[in-house]
Amino acid sequence: WVVGEVGVRTWGGSGRGDDATRDLVGQGRELTDLLEDRKAAKAFKEAWAGLLCSDSFADRELLYDLHFYLGVAAFVSGDRDGARSAFSAAASVDPDRDFDARYPPEIEELYSEAHAGRTSPGGVRLHLQDPAGEAEKLQVDTRHFDDKKPALLAAGDHLLQYQAADGSLSALGLRVSGEGTAVALSGAAVAEAVL
Repeated sequence: WVVGEVGVRTWGGSGRGDDATRDLVGQGRELTDLLEDRKAAKAFKEAWAGLLCSDSFADRELLYDLHFYLGVAAFVSGDRDGARSAFSAAASVDPDRDFDARYPPEIEELYSEAHAGRTSPGGVRLHLQDPAGEAEKLQVDTRHFDDKKPALLAAGDHLLQYQAADGSLSALGLRVSGEGTAVALSGAAVAEAVL
């Protein structure tokens, strides 16, 4: 569970493989280049759902591409706020990635703005409460996350993936739109809070 200043998305569908998700991102990218922004948005939505129901940890490049090309699609459709949010999420996944120079300077300018805004004050600090050590492995946007240091989440969408001791993998989509704190709670932490 995650509580606090974030929106939380889950997926109850059946699992997709990484290849199917990668194909959807590629399809969305092609549709964006053809200025088919509605169809592209649908492909990206399905790709995001694929990450939320995947049975393996997300690949950094795939997650970056999903956010980046979703930003391009939003820009093409005239949604500058949506583009800024997606670019911020892409920069959070891989801050060292260079802008794809095939796209026009107007998009690069917005990407640079979002990239710079990612490190400005604000965002949400995500803390972990896992008193029983249930999380064998926990990642936010493909980076290791534990109870020693909170993760700072900039505006945009983020992927939280959790592997339990039995090897099962769960994922949550986190949407950040403001400032504050949030807490990721293990089952034991929730039980402890209730008691």
